[in-house]
This record gives sequence, C-alpha cells and structure tokens, in this order.
Amino acid sequence: MKHITEINKIIQEAVKSTRNKAKKKIIKLQEPDFTAALAVEFPSIMSKSKTFPNVRFGGCFIHQSPMATFNGGRCELGDLMIFVHKQTMDGDRYNASLVQIKKTDKSPVKITAGNELKQLFLYENWPSIFVKQLGSQYDIFPKTCTKGGTYCIIKDSERQSVQFYMAEPLHTMQCDSNNTLGRYIVNMIDWQAGRVIADEKNKDSDEWSRLIWDLLHYCETAVFKRNNSGYVNPNPQRGTLCFLQQMLDDPKAFSVDFIQNDDNASVNEDENNRGFAILFVEVNENETVRNITQ
Repeated sequence: MKHITEINKIIQEAVKSTRNKAKKKIIKLQEPDFTAALAVEFPSIMSKSKTFPNVRFGGCFIHQSPMATFNGGRCELGDLMIFVHKQTMDGDRYNASLVQIKKTDKSPVKITAGNELKQLFLYENWPSIFVKQLGSQYDIFPKTCTKGGTYCIIKDSERQSVQFYMAEPLHTMQCDSNNTLGRYIVNMIDWQAGRVIADEKNKDSDEWSRLIWDLLHYCETAVFKRNNSGYVNPNPQRGTLCFLQQMLDDPKAFSVDFIQNDDNASVNEDENNRGFAILFVEVNENETVRNITQ
C-alpha cells in the first residue's frame, strides 16, 4: 500500500511541475498537459525515488495519437500507453494498456459527445481496426480476461488537489478513491491489470501484441511540441527512455541524436503527424530487493 501512496504522491508532484513550466503559469491544465505530466515529469521524479530500487520509469510525450478506423467510426486510438517490461528468472514478460484520459470536475463522468462515444465503443468492443499511420489492420478482440483499454479520469476541482482515478469503459463512470492511477500501475506490474503481450520476436504473436510493438516503434522518432505547457524541445522528453534501446536491441531507438538527424521526425502540432504518449516501466525481479507490489 505504501508504494501506491508514494506513486500517487509523485503524480501530484508531476502535475505541479507541469503547471510551473506552463506559459503564464496557467491554473487550469488541459488533458494534453496532464498527459505530459504523466509521460515526462512523473518518470523523471520517479527515477530519483529510492522507494523503487528495482524499477525504472521512462516516458515520451506526444499529444496526437494515430487514428483507428473501424466499422462504425473513426477516432484516436488513445492518449497514453502504459508499457511494462518485467525481467524475471524465467525470462522477459510484457504487459500493456491503452488509456483514454478524461478531465472533469464532476463524478460520475458521463460520455455523451459523438467522438467520445466512438472512443467508448472502441474500448468496449475492440472491433477490427485499421491504423493508417501504422499501415496495418488489427483484429484485437480480447481473448483474455483483461481488455487492455481503460480510462483515466482526472478530477480537477478548485477545492482540492487534482486526483487521478481509473475506470472501466462505461457510459457513466464513477470516480472511485480505491482505484487510483498509482494502484493501476502497481496492478499492471503484478499482472492484475492491462493485457499481456507476446515477445516481439514471436512470429505467431496475437494482433494485440503486434499493435503494441508497432506503436512502440512508431514513436521512436515522433515528437510533439506543446507550447501551452512549455514542451517545445524533444531532448528532455527522451532522456528517460534511453534504456528502451537495450530492450529493443536497437542502439538508435528513442535516442535524441536519431531524432534530431531524422528528416522524418515530426516536431509540430499538425494532426497528420501523430505519435503516442508512453509511460514505460521496467522491473528487474532478478535484483535482490523488495518488490514494488509489497
């Protein structure tokens, strides 16, 4: 429980850091600003915490995500991907979740808008989708007990500090104080949330696994500037992802030099240049230290 409390505390610090970096010190952050807090500021602060000696955190902020086209609509694939890489005595294991972020000052949250209803349909039904940016079709209907898609409800009230709650895809979602983002991250590490993916080298892997790996590689050079929050330089948002190079066995993956020298790297707010915000968690169970889930 103390690990969950610590994570939620650091999420609060990450939001404050984003707010301080925002131009004109805006009080009301927008959804992309909160995504930046989770993908950039949170990993940076977590990396300095001594509470999790066998866990490393990284992040990459990209606002616009690829568009998923399916029978019944077209919408963004999500706002954030949480990716867990767990090194165990039996080998590497992977877990992932796609997250839709919704900011509100009310509970329950009601999904009523046209585009939001399309996102709800996507996360509830997981129809066969086509992602143009990835150039591929994916049939990712859940074949496991966890769907891999969830909502993060950010309750932003003037009377209390901002709170992050997780919720299942439902038309009406209640903010449950027992289901925080900190708990969700711990549950993903403990394989109680998210959706397991196969190793990238597994040629017989399922469509969900292929989608996640394709998204990960798609983000290697995609960057995004968010003037409102002061994120205009790709360097800081890549500094905490360098250890992905080892996991992907690619010395250029997510490297700053690779992005700066790549003519295809996008550093703008054009919706045609889309990427995906990532929160990366690497757990090394081979180290003789206490586990994060204790």
